[in-house]
Amino acid sequence: MQDNQVQIFDTTLRDGEQVPGCKLDTSQKLVIAERLDLLGVNVIEAGFPVSSPGDFTSVSEISKIVKNATVCGLTRAVENDIKVAAAALKYGLGKDEETECKGISYVEFLAPRNKAAKIAEFYDCVFDAPTSVFTDPSTGDDVAIIGFGPVNPETGRSSQTLLFRESDVELPPYDGHHIALYAGSSKADAEEAFKNALEAQVVWVNPRFSDRVTNLNTAKKWKQFRLKNVVDIKTGKKILELEHEIRSVEHDAWPGKK
Repeated sequence: MQDNQVQIFDTTLRDGEQVPGCKLDTSQKLVIAERLDLLGVNVIEAGFPVSSPGDFTSVSEISKIVKNATVCGLTRAVENDIKVAAAALKYGLGKDEETECKGISYVEFLAPRNKAAKIAEFYDCVFDAPTSVFTDPSTGDDVAIIGFGPVNPETGRSSQTLLFRESDVELPPYDGHHIALYAGSSKADAEEAFKNALEAQVVWVNPRFSDRVTNLNTAKKWKQFRLKNVVDIKTGKKILELEHEIRSVEHDAWPGKK
């Protein structure tokens, strides 16, 4: 580096979030990361991947959209921290690469070993979602692929996916991170998903919110329901925790409303 060249290392998305009352979700961090990239900062510290599933996802997604700056994640001098950060940054774009993705096309989570097939079975049974399991040839890890959204008739691929990658990395404690999904294409689809979740005994009430959905009538009233545990359908044993806010297409927030 030349003596008169200044490199800007921006830590807004990691250290900046430590300000009291400041809590950014992934979509907000993506917007800020794009602006920082346009401003010309050299390095963007996108988060602390091992600290939570939310930070892991944010670092991973930011690394995919930033075109010029180098994206990094904070770690301690701990092997597990470094492995998790490497996994989060695995899909980052090179400086000469482009992407057609204008939003989050997929979200990837780490999962315990030998659980990918059971996770796929859970989403198949509860949501009737298209699922598959494949082995990543570069790592040997099994990955469960859960499809959501419209399916491309030419490729057979869903427009959005959840990925659950098996890993030996110790999963961080559940931190309340959640995803919101729209079930099917009709009111009946959402109601069927609720019945399936009720049968699987995974319907859950988050005490932080007023939508206390415990039966079909309250699910119809709120046009949504929640679940937190992804379970082995056959045994009911918990595989992992991730809050799902499942909405009907009749929900007021449905983006497809005209």
